[in-house]
Amino acid sequence: VPGLSPAVSRGPLGGPIGEADPNSIRWYGPDRPKYKLKMERKVLVTGSNRGIGLEAAVQFAQSKSIEGSYTYDNVIITARDTSKGAKAVAEVAKRSGRSASDITCVELDLTSHASAKKAVQALPYALDTIILNAGGLLGENLTKHGVTENFAANVLGHSILIEGLIEAKKITSSSTKKEMPRVVFSHSETTRSVWAFMGLQPFVRLYKDEMASSLVAPPTRGVFGINARQRMNTYANSKLIGGLYFSALAREHPEIYFVNVSPGGCGETDVYADAPQPMAFLMSLTIMKWFTSMLGVVHSAKDAAFRYVRAATLNNFPVLFPSGTVVGGPYFSIAHASGELFDQSAYSSYYNDIELQDEALRIVREAAALG
Repeated sequence: VPGLSPAVSRGPLGGPIGEADPNSIRWYGPDRPKYKLKMERKVLVTGSNRGIGLEAAVQFAQSKSIEGSYTYDNVIITARDTSKGAKAVAEVAKRSGRSASDITCVELDLTSHASAKKAVQALPYALDTIILNAGGLLGENLTKHGVTENFAANVLGHSILIEGLIEAKKITSSSTKKEMPRVVFSHSETTRSVWAFMGLQPFVRLYKDEMASSLVAPPTRGVFGINARQRMNTYANSKLIGGLYFSALAREHPEIYFVNVSPGGCGETDVYADAPQPMAFLMSLTIMKWFTSMLGVVHSAKDAAFRYVRAATLNNFPVLFPSGTVVGGPYFSIAHASGELFDQSAYSSYYNDIELQDEALRIVREAAALG
């Protein structure tokens, strides 16, 4: 955000440290030692065993205050299985220069209601910051809970996690400065038209009376039988409803700062591997990654993750973007994809629509109750 003086500074990425021993890694779970309640600042990042989430965990682990102390005493990552989690903890420790004991992991599969509820029980109290990063371009197949895999991973699992943590009173600030805890939901600019996806992205439409059914059967208008266009429709629908849900939650819980932040396009992750052809093939090509990077369509995982870090740590971020705001890049940009952040409500009337927000809250909670 131009003109801002960040409240934190990042150390050099990739600081030297000896290899962490995966066997010494702590996991939050039923078999863990009872967590000691301390005034420790903690950040949780979902979907952080790879890609943008992993990079965000590294940056949060490196983040320091102006006094030189670490911003967070404990960085908590999530993974769907313990082996991936152990490797991710070791990598975060190695790259950040922190002890592996400062990085912990909880097992979480967002397509499973039981897994999300188990994670709520396993996580510690006084979570200062939560980054809901997990998700991606998953498909239209239905989970056992009756919603698409795409909606389950991007939205529904996160809703069960957050509402469970709120009910358990685990989202509270440990700061003596009475700071509000912050929850950042990974949004997407694809919830409104993006010029770079011309030909692959149908025009985004959302109707209140179709929202509930779209969790099971995403909209098909403008798809023309092209699988890649359908997947973009499915993804945009999930992220749009997710953002509306969290904006409604912001109004319901003024004691917590909620913000919807798009990390922007990133060519350094394997997110496009879940997309139909030809998108998956095109985005796997080195020349395509180079070309889109030169145009400013995508940026690095480092830059994408830093959007989360700014939302979580800048003192005046809530002033610039009040709770419930959708934040992302400019509507049209040929370069500097990682530059300024803007309130996206200027680009779509959906984001601030209270009626749509309330409907999103209703249908998400209804879907969560079915599990």
